[in-house]
Amino acid sequence: MVVTGAAATLSNPPEDWKPEGWEPTAAETAEASGRNYDLKGALKTWQWFALWTLLFLNVLAGISIISEASPIAQEITGASAATAAGVVSIISIGNALGRFGWAWLSDAIGRKWVFLVMFLIQAALFAIMPSVGAYALFATLAFVVLTCYAVASGRCRRSRPTTSAPRTWARSTARCSPRGVSRA
Repeated sequence: MVVTGAAATLSNPPEDWKPEGWEPTAAETAEASGRNYDLKGALKTWQWFALWTLLFLNVLAGISIISEASPIAQEITGASAATAAGVVSIISIGNALGRFGWAWLSDAIGRKWVFLVMFLIQAALFAIMPSVGAYALFATLAFVVLTCYAVASGRCRRSRPTTSAPRTWARSTARCSPRGVSRA
């Protein structure tokens, strides 16, 4: 309730606002599509549905591992309940580290490629996981899957602004006040 109440007092920065001294690099400019879509326009593109499907499968995969990590580890690897419970801690660390690691990779190679790489990694690991017999290998694969889950839950937020989303970046980094953005 406190977060919702505090969020209600925030407002978007002015339309032309950008961080002081920030100019997009050539790579950031090339990544931008050159067109902003509203929801109606986005729903007319195949890319919207592909991205939605990708995020849906990513979240489904992550939640399935999170919710049943210990029983899955017991069944697949034959580990005891106490040992298999350790995989829950291991995947929690993967989830946390994935939020930073994938965001960094997104800065380096771009969001489109991060989502593609993440999806391919998850697909390959989910194909392999049922046949893994060793607990350590299973825990490692589950760790990697959960780093990928962090992409969907964190939406692969970049660590610096882009030409396609300076306002989003500004909202997440600028100090906000009830009257708008504070540059101080």
